Amino acid sequence: MRSLRKTYSHLIYLFLFTGLGGFSYLLLVRDIIMAKGRPSNISPLLMLVGCIFFFNVVGFVMLQVSRWLTMRSQSFIRKRYMLTLNYIGIALILFLINYSLLGFVKMMLNIQAPFTVRSQGWVVLCVIWLVELVIVALVQVNQSYLYTLKLYKEKAELQEVTSKAQYAALQNQLNPHFLFNSLNVLISEIEYNPQNAILFTRNLSDVYRYILQNHNQQLALLADELRFLESYILLHQIRLENCISVDLNLAPNLYAYKVPPLTLQLLAENVIKHNLVSISKPMTISIGFIANEEMLTVSNNICPKKDSYTSGTGLKNLSDRYKLICNKSIEVIKTDISFTVKVPLLYE
Repeated sequence: MRSLRKTYSHLIYLFLFTGLGGFSYLLLVRDIIMAKGRPSNISPLLMLVGCIFFFNVVGFVMLQVSRWLTMRSQSFIRKRYMLTLNYIGIALILFLINYSLLGFVKMMLNIQAPFTVRSQGWVVLCVIWLVELVIVALVQVNQSYLYTLKLYKEKAELQEVTSKAQYAALQNQLNPHFLFNSLNVLISEIEYNPQNAILFTRNLSDVYRYILQNHNQQLALLADELRFLESYILLHQIRLENCISVDLNLAPNLYAYKVPPLTLQLLAENVIKHNLVSISKPMTISIGFIANEEMLTVSNNICPKKDSYTSGTGLKNLSDRYKLICNKSIEVIKTDISFTVKVPLLYE
């Protein structure tokens, strides 16, 4: 594909330079022949082919110069005078080429003083020169555009790779760290309540299976997140003697929306980590939806632990994940009696 585009580009330039050669022939050569008043010993067709060949050679040389200027554009940013000098040099070279071509044609036609140009000749020469400058400028713009597209594509690919790496690093920080406590609870339940131990083991398996399945995913269905939260909360219900529950107020049509994996687990973990949860102080996590904002809300009453330290790392990581995925942010609303986190619901 790249080779085909390169061939197509070369054909376009060949057409442009051929047209420029034909244009120069019509203005310079034919006017000179007509002014001489008699046909030349050299075939007009041969002279036309010569002009076209000459301008194609010059054109592709200018094209290489243009590419060189584009590649050196970053260095020219620091030394702008160099860019100006290069363009002035190209303009002078084009003018000298046209002047030399005019003199060469006159020499072939045996015209005396071939390099002497009268006023009308200067007008024709300057018109051709200006047309060539416009064409060279268009070629330069095209080269700069293609080079900019290439840089943009490389930047986009690099940004995608970087974003994936950052997202993976953030997601790895969100994997549950309660395995040690869960094993201690499991040992206790095996000894005192074997039926609970079976239920606990099954849900612990579901929790880690979900984590492994969604480890490399950027988004997960809300329905899957809710099932995962149910297994996760059940583990804590067994550990905390049913002192924690979830109040779900969501319409079934919302289950097709998506959130980053482990979002609900992180918010539930945040509630358990920073609040007292006991028989005398049960905790309810309420999950709702704000339709006009398309935001999922997770809220709880506040009953802070005395030794609780809030670093905000978990919520910051969740916010960073949203920014990487969709450039949206979460909202945190804290009052004296409640704590609410609003997260955007996404739909592919």
